[in-house]
Amino acid sequence: MNFTLPSIGVNNFSGGLNDAKNQFALKGNQLSEAWNVVVYQKSIEKRPGYTPRIATAMSGATTVTGVGQFRDSSYTRRFVCTHNGTLYLDNAGTWAEKMPSSGVTISTSALCSLIPAERAIVGVDQTNPPFIYNGTGDCSVLNPNINRASCGMFHKGFFILGDTTWTGTREYSTVRNSILGNVQNFEDGKSDTNRKSQVRCLIPTADYGLIFLDDEVWYMVFSPSESFTFSYKVLDPGVGIVGPMAACNVPGQATFFWGRGQGKHGPYIISEDPLSKPRYVGDRISQFIDGIDTNYLANIVTVSFPSKYGVLFNVPYGSSQATNNYAIFYNYADDAFSIWKNPTAAYAFASGVVVDDSDSADWLYCGGYDGLVQKVGTGVADNGNGYTSEVWTPWYGKMGVENLWLQLRLYMDLGQRKTLSVKSRFFNQSAEYSQAIVGGAPGTPIGEFIIGVSALAGEASGVLVGDIYGETSEFIQVGIMDETINESFRLHGLGVTYERASSWAKMAS
Repeated sequence: MNFTLPSIGVNNFSGGLNDAKNQFALKGNQLSEAWNVVVYQKSIEKRPGYTPRIATAMSGATTVTGVGQFRDSSYTRRFVCTHNGTLYLDNAGTWAEKMPSSGVTISTSALCSLIPAERAIVGVDQTNPPFIYNGTGDCSVLNPNINRASCGMFHKGFFILGDTTWTGTREYSTVRNSILGNVQNFEDGKSDTNRKSQVRCLIPTADYGLIFLDDEVWYMVFSPSESFTFSYKVLDPGVGIVGPMAACNVPGQATFFWGRGQGKHGPYIISEDPLSKPRYVGDRISQFIDGIDTNYLANIVTVSFPSKYGVLFNVPYGSSQATNNYAIFYNYADDAFSIWKNPTAAYAFASGVVVDDSDSADWLYCGGYDGLVQKVGTGVADNGNGYTSEVWTPWYGKMGVENLWLQLRLYMDLGQRKTLSVKSRFFNQSAEYSQAIVGGAPGTPIGEFIIGVSALAGEASGVLVGDIYGETSEFIQVGIMDETINESFRLHGLGVTYERASSWAKMAS
């Protein structure tokens, strides 16, 4: 007698989130919902959290508009941020003001790019004269002839500014570079992109500099034989960027940015080698993108997330949402999306930067709206505030064939005790069934191994098994909720066992 029952198996989740309106078009390894998880090495993990760099908030506890790091003349790491119109230095765990009594003005609300250059750091806040700080004394004005700039970058030994006001004249679509080796002398290089739109963001790569305007993207290449040191070419005349911090570069990989063009706003990728035109990748999260407040796109902050091969797009989601309150995680290795949030401590941030931290590892630091700078990627809590993870599969099944769904198997890490809430939805039925599945314990000897609820001794992975309750249906959708605060969660695959119930009648021809 054969007791084998058919089943549906998924051995990886590399497809990530796809919130398409036609949920029946999803692939088996995609997710219809993916909250507070990362798709990493084809598995689903609970997203990492963050902890304060310095536990005490800066005076006023308002938005940290910029964060950055540089090495001074003695090659010592210096971490700085801008907050409430002041430049602060992390002085051995205490925020120290580095503003003179006069001469330098920093906006209290505008985003401020902090760009390392020649053993110093330059600040550009779009409204005031750019400033420079070398780690000694206070900061000072970068160049007395430049009254403002929208953006800046350090590239090939030159400091380059976009959309400057040069001795009273607004250079709206112009980029201006310093002389080689002197980031404060801008008497020479100047080039106009011959457009009327504003230069909003500059991003350096290994071989070229990217120039993002409101409605197009240019690139600049170091050309010593040229009269202006750099040559300039259009990369895409129909795609622009939304704000000054909406782009980041992953060295050797690509540049990611939140752009607008061809009727779409959302995430774009520019491959680095060979250089490619911007490629839109937001179709799989189009429903979420539609909920972003388009009045505040200029606030979007795009930052690299090195430890998980990812990029975070910090966005203002909802109606009249003036600050970033959600983050879109994109794993460029797996080409997979997920959404991050926290109901008690919004995940998304106002500013961010990846730095070579004191442990010689690359870490993401982000500035919040509460006067704190957070180290992102540590633990599974947001500054002590826990969060739950939730994923939903696509619809599994076949049109015209009803099944009695019997059992769910979750292949996951079980080195610690796990309690998961699992829900089942059946197509064309209003009922939703829920159950708790518990299992997993560290160091279980093989003699006490319980099939389906624990991992073998010395192994990290095991299986959690749960029964499925409900009427027959063509399709089933499974939701998995990790509601255990401050505990990791990693899911590698799943299986759903069923028994054929009936097929829909077919009219004879």
